[in-house]
Amino acid sequence: MREKIKKIKEYKFFSVILLALIIFVQIFNICDIFVGEKHLYHCDEIYSYGLANGFYQPFIESDSVYSHDYQYIDEWFSGEVYRNYLTVQEGEQFRYDSVWYNQSQDRHPPLFYAVLHTICSFFPDTFSFWLGLIPNLIYFAITQIFLYKLSRNILKSKYLSLLFCLLWGFTPAAVNNTLFIRMYCMLTMWTVILMYLHSKLYVTKEKNLLKQLIPLIIVTALGSLTQYLFLFVAFVTAVCFCVRYLFKKQFKVFFAYGLSMLAGVLISFAVFPASVRHLFLEGSNAAGTAFVKQIIISLRYVFSDIFCLQQSTLVWLSIFLPPITGILIILSLPILFLFRKNLKLRSFPEKIRNHFISGISSLRKGGIRKIYSRIIKINPIMTIMLLSTAAVMLIASYTVSYILGFANRYLYIIYPFAALFIFALLCFIFSRLKHQKAVITFLTVLMIFNIALNREIVLYWQYDNDINLNHTLDKSNVIIVLNGYEEFSILSTFAYEFYNADHIFMTNYDDTAADMDKIGSLESDKPLYIMLYTAGHSQDEKGQSFYYVAFDGEKCYFKTEYVDDYLSNYRKLNSVDQYEYIGEYEFVEGDYLVYRLN
Repeated sequence: MREKIKKIKEYKFFSVILLALIIFVQIFNICDIFVGEKHLYHCDEIYSYGLANGFYQPFIESDSVYSHDYQYIDEWFSGEVYRNYLTVQEGEQFRYDSVWYNQSQDRHPPLFYAVLHTICSFFPDTFSFWLGLIPNLIYFAITQIFLYKLSRNILKSKYLSLLFCLLWGFTPAAVNNTLFIRMYCMLTMWTVILMYLHSKLYVTKEKNLLKQLIPLIIVTALGSLTQYLFLFVAFVTAVCFCVRYLFKKQFKVFFAYGLSMLAGVLISFAVFPASVRHLFLEGSNAAGTAFVKQIIISLRYVFSDIFCLQQSTLVWLSIFLPPITGILIILSLPILFLFRKNLKLRSFPEKIRNHFISGISSLRKGGIRKIYSRIIKINPIMTIMLLSTAAVMLIASYTVSYILGFANRYLYIIYPFAALFIFALLCFIFSRLKHQKAVITFLTVLMIFNIALNREIVLYWQYDNDINLNHTLDKSNVIIVLNGYEEFSILSTFAYEFYNADHIFMTNYDDTAADMDKIGSLESDKPLYIMLYTAGHSQDEKGQSFYYVAFDGEKCYFKTEYVDDYLSNYRKLNSVDQYEYIGEYEFVEGDYLVYRLN
């Protein structure tokens, strides 16, 4: 008996070592991509630092995401504005009241920003993207640990659970989630922990219920303080468990569990009261795209981000798979005719017919209820994960416009569930095979190899720019020309690009002449650059390239000779005697032509 216990402990220890090794290799892979391939940053990542560290300043351009009373327009302002926005200043460390205020003016709960502010507080007046990546690596590691525990409860195999964690950690979904310095990596962690706790709660006896409910309250509160999508997963999970307790007539457990989940949400509301306003009093962004089309895009995201299949590949598969299947069926008819005397082959249609008839008869005898009860008994957590995945996909498809790009970040929360569900389905399909684990191992290695061959799917939101604007504008002055005042809402997103700039002046095309005196008022011997906004690039009928500014259906063509004519206005400045084209810089929803004016 002692030897058996010793072997079990050794096997458990070996599993822990293997999991730790898998996580270490995957973290090394993520860091390698971060250093070698991630050269640009999404505007939301800049907001993460600004909302965490800007002292009672959620945005540079305004006091609230809802305000259009823009600041720093048509005037020179120092690059210190951006540096103070992104970093914690001396005397402002650990000022969580500022974090709470900033988030009350934004549309997200404050926990992620509070953690980032805490880390940055140890490094005042210092900006580094590593300060945001390191906590994400910790969230990733914790997610892998609980994903292993969750998959072990579902797959009933330590080996298959380790295989799943090995696969998941290399998927574009997991890598991009970790590299993206935003709250979604923390959100995924709390969601996986929540589902793991419910997988334990499912087998917990009533007398041990209290031990499970306390961590459930804590995780629900922390998840709700991270991102509001967590509430949808928690709601679906809670409804499923409440229905189960009611059917089993466990009324005490029903009330204890229901009140615990509600308590977690109410605690988050008490800690951050602005959540009530964000959720119930303020409207959400309309999708702006056909709802069904958005759902289809969500499904494509799942297969693309998890299995590294290009979305174009999925489109072609959806188009050609049905006719190819039909052709294969037609081509198989002559083969069936040639082997018509084979007894096994002749009995095959009859077997299918018998299974079909027995299936119909079982449905008539209440088979649907029996099938459903079997599914619930086999894997209830799988059903809940599937429902949660569907709920988040529906909510994201309804509230977010995927046409804006990089909207799959709203689906990060359910990617582990979708991946685990499909992996478990494969395990079930091959469960009757003698060498099931060998087959699953081969498929896992094959999928990881496919991911390695399609690395371009990782960091696909990156802009393909040939200039490093942050380095170019170092200790320089810069003028940025936009199409209209509505575009000044993106002022904060330039914080990284303008972080090293000496002074910045923001204007629009219509006010150039009026602002020329103000632009010339700056006394500086620093290099002067100008950035001209363009909405896109195209060609005319003769094949001549041009840029254009487009809003509300109106296009202002911006040809080369017009650019020269426009820039000639700046010759009026004493310091400008020539201008030099530096390059094109793609950012947010437009391109910028960058010129040096002296």
